[in-house]
Amino acid sequence: MARTPVVSIVIAARNEGDNVRKTADSITEHTSTPPCELVLVDDGNTDGSFSFLETPEYRHRSDISCFRFDSPVGCVRARHQGVRLARGRYVLFLDAHMAVPDGWLDRLVHAAERAGPLAAITPNVANLDEASWTIQAPYAYYLKINKVFQFEWDRQIHHGQLLPTAGGACVLMPRDLYWSSGGFDLGLRRWGCEFVDLILKVYAIGGTCRFEPSVCVGHLFRTRFPYAVSWLDVTYNTLRVGYIHLSDRAFRRFVDGVAGTPGFDDAWQLFQENMEEIEARRRIQLRRQKRDPDWFVRTFLPELLEEAGTTSGMTTRMAPRAPLPPEHEGVPGRTAGPPPHHVSPALVPAVRLLAGDDGSRGYRVHHRQAQTSPWARARGPRVSILIPVRNEGGNLRRTIDGILASTSYPDYEILVVDDASTDGCTAFLQQKNKPGTYAAVRCVRHRTRCGYVAALNEAAELATGDVLKFLDAHQWVGPHWLTNLVDTLATWNYQALVGPVVKPLHPQTWRPAGNSSYGFGTDRDFSRFWHLGPESIGPNLTVPLLVRHQITMAKRSFVELGGLSSWYRGHGFDDFDLCLRARARGLEVVVEPTVMVAHLPKQAFINEVRWEDIVFNKLVLGHLHFGARACERMKRTLAEAPGFAGGWRAFEDIRYLLDRYPLGPPDVEGATGAGPATRAGAAAG
Repeated sequence: MARTPVVSIVIAARNEGDNVRKTADSITEHTSTPPCELVLVDDGNTDGSFSFLETPEYRHRSDISCFRFDSPVGCVRARHQGVRLARGRYVLFLDAHMAVPDGWLDRLVHAAERAGPLAAITPNVANLDEASWTIQAPYAYYLKINKVFQFEWDRQIHHGQLLPTAGGACVLMPRDLYWSSGGFDLGLRRWGCEFVDLILKVYAIGGTCRFEPSVCVGHLFRTRFPYAVSWLDVTYNTLRVGYIHLSDRAFRRFVDGVAGTPGFDDAWQLFQENMEEIEARRRIQLRRQKRDPDWFVRTFLPELLEEAGTTSGMTTRMAPRAPLPPEHEGVPGRTAGPPPHHVSPALVPAVRLLAGDDGSRGYRVHHRQAQTSPWARARGPRVSILIPVRNEGGNLRRTIDGILASTSYPDYEILVVDDASTDGCTAFLQQKNKPGTYAAVRCVRHRTRCGYVAALNEAAELATGDVLKFLDAHQWVGPHWLTNLVDTLATWNYQALVGPVVKPLHPQTWRPAGNSSYGFGTDRDFSRFWHLGPESIGPNLTVPLLVRHQITMAKRSFVELGGLSSWYRGHGFDDFDLCLRARARGLEVVVEPTVMVAHLPKQAFINEVRWEDIVFNKLVLGHLHFGARACERMKRTLAEAPGFAGGWRAFEDIRYLLDRYPLGPPDVEGATGAGPATRAGAAAG
């Protein structure tokens, strides 16, 4: 039986040629203890870098696993995927062009055990002779950074010294520390500053980065990359990391230094375009923060706190920062600005209560106790994108075209359920000889209208994927949208509902426009609901509620929850009901700020929506989750609402059934609420 690894060595590579094998050979030759595994991530190689795994020496080794991306995703995302696959107590990031000495891993692990559970360890790094693949001692170095986060090498070393950062060449840390610190920022572009960001996160939660001089590893210092790296990516990443981690005073000095970097103007424009998402990340980081935000700068880069002389003028174009969360008001070095979203202060306590925010400043990571899902060992879970549609005209085709153009995720299907449309909106999918573009899109058509709840329950039943992604028939999706959502779902061990940020969709340009919604909040009686801004995101990215077209979840969770309840009529609140049942079963409701989709806000619903149905649905939701007393309070609140009389009468007629049949009327068959009328009225397209 294979030993459980103590260390998972993560190597991500793209077009490294024979270097990957040489690195693997060096690890094999010089590593006997502790037990370790080698996790290789193929970032869309085109040069056969990983073909050595088919040789007799490596083919049957159980201590090596390999994950392949069909197209390049960048070293940040590739390394993060390696951590997802890791099983060891420690994770060690290693470049794909390294040589290691005898006993190296033992000494690094011992140093980590001495330093404690909040320490990252990095060794000496020496030149590696490419011809002989030997370490060129005694020329060894450790990393420092300057005031614009550029690496600098130093030889003035001593045991246990605190370091401001660590390079990706060789870094060891407890796997739990990776997750509890927040891990790599998946909003970073292909290459640059990812380890500066990671170590800053470690320091922020009270950890350290320590130097271990007893280990000297060899690193091949190349004169050029074997893949494209642009100054735009590097400078954008630098600005992003600086904004998220530095105080306003330090960031102004920081920008003045970065302004001289090649590609700065384009990077600054990109930085401003992504400001809303970056600001959300900054707020999340503040919630994790246990040290004064200026502690790192005072310790390692005090020049950033000196009074500025002349400025580049770029800082005057910065967007104002949003206000701090309550637990960080008054922290030195942080200033508040006007909020981008206007949420009534009276409603914030209810938002924080439902989001599970207990006001603590630490970062709670209870979801990492479970073992990594077996899905992660494969190519990645298959995703079923489920789209219910009725009389959408040309919107459906534009939505599907956008999905096909923007989805780089390797394994997904699109399943459309046509709920008896009369305008031919799915005709382009139902032709016997579909155009090649839509050959992989499945379409199921109802002969009689059954409603969106029944349509989605049936779609979930027919789905072949392990993950379900609900979408409406009038949406735009951004680049890497599905990859990022599934990646976040995987970090929760698939025990969550994950949603993107949603913007309004402009009907003419079919592009996002307007304010963003990060989910929904509600009052204690469910009588009022409102959009959440980034300032209302709870610990671990949690939000109270997601709407249907945001939800991504494991199919097995959907089945265990019983699917969508068929009590809900017409439009709305079945999705909130699903979120609340998920919370009751221990699943979290999470937003992923790096993902943006847009949703078409219609001036009028294409399909009839009755006010009395909306009132009825609110009352059903309140009764199922808050009880009869809450419904009486809701009755008083909703008494003046349009359609109240009809909605209340309909609710009273079925109230006695709700507690016994929470998923739907007793004549509905099956756990998911897809009744016989739905199945009999469906025909595959």
